[in-house]
Amino acid sequence: MRNIAVSLLAIILLFGSIDISISLENNISGENEYQANKKDILVAGIGDFFLTTLGHYYAGDWNRGLLFLGQEIGCIGLIGLGTVWGNSTYGFPLFGLGMSAAITGIVGLPSIRIMEIYDGVLTAEEKNKMLAERLELYGTKKAAMSQYFSEAKNPRIAAGNAFLLPSIGHYYAGDWGRGLDYLLKETLFFSIPAVWPAGSLVGVGGFTILRISEIFDAAGAAEDYNAKLRLKYDIKE
Repeated sequence: MRNIAVSLLAIILLFGSIDISISLENNISGENEYQANKKDILVAGIGDFFLTTLGHYYAGDWNRGLLFLGQEIGCIGLIGLGTVWGNSTYGFPLFGLGMSAAITGIVGLPSIRIMEIYDGVLTAEEKNKMLAERLELYGTKKAAMSQYFSEAKNPRIAAGNAFLLPSIGHYYAGDWGRGLDYLLKETLFFSIPAVWPAGSLVGVGGFTILRISEIFDAAGAAEDYNAKLRLKYDIKE
């Protein structure tokens, strides 16, 4: 009887050691894969600094980089449009709108470049986190977290899209109706100089205020979308 008990204990210890060995081996394997595939946030930032979309391409989300590229091209277009309208012979309305467009493009282009570099770093960090969750290096909610990061909206991209074109930022953020409300109001103020030249300042001023408000609201819409997404996947902030 004693021999049987000793034999059973030996078997239990043997299988226990095998299980621990397999667990440690899987852990080491997962850590090695993580180190081999993780993205360097410094490389992502430097890549976007030197060439638009390069950092995002390295980080594994080129589509996100292409959104910034589109915004930067839009800024260059606004500068060109502003130059044409600024030299217009049709008087103040077009001259005022041309100057507004040029200033928007001149201020917006470096701002979007800075945002792109920062977002390239964040993209690399998010990819690393998703990789770690996939390899079971982060707790039990890895699947929900991965899904959340794949569906979440970036407030900076929403703001950048709204900066370039009315309602597009809200469309990206999943609340186009909210953006269309801004579009209608901005169209109204934009048309004032054409139908009432004396009210040009009112039109340009109102349009500018609404555009600024829409940019911030688009970022807020993206944050609202993400908050609902966190509730959906039961993720705490």
